[in-house]
Amino acid sequence: MGIGMLLDMALAAHPDRIAVGRRAAGRGPGGAPDRLTDGPAGGLPGGDAALTYADLARIAAGGAGLLQAAKARHVVHVGVNGPLFPALLFACAHAGLPLTPLNYRLSPAQLHDLIGGLDDPLVVADRVYADALAAAPAGVRAPGVDGAAWLAGAAAAEPVATAEDDDAAAGGAV
Repeated sequence: MGIGMLLDMALAAHPDRIAVGRRAAGRGPGGAPDRLTDGPAGGLPGGDAALTYADLARIAAGGAGLLQAAKARHVVHVGVNGPLFPALLFACAHAGLPLTPLNYRLSPAQLHDLIGGLDDPLVVADRVYADALAAAPAGVRAPGVDGAAWLAGAAAAEPVATAEDDDAAAGGAV
């Protein structure tokens, strides 16, 4: 069983349930929240700060295509907790690529050292860390992508078929 199966199961059972984010303060009939918005969300399509399982699955399938088109062999995430990480996690599982989350508190030199040890990495980072990652030392090829731009692109991209075995992306069967 791969990690992508978690999203598949949640999608099958509750496609409209919020997977990532918070409901707005507004309440609908019976006291249930009626909107999935929470103000600007740094790049989420439509400005929504919440993603349903259906949204997350769509972004993961589109994001997998973006990752495959980038011809990366590893995907690196540098950023804080938010919608970008689960979207990348499931997109990587969908594309059959390993995801390496790195601590945003590391120095640029430490980040570059870790990124330099990976095969053909694609770095997807929160905008605030992009400058620190942009000045990679000689010999470290780490093309970077702004996380908000990646999320918007993944939401608009054409979905791709799931990789044969996303356990292989995790380094073997679990």
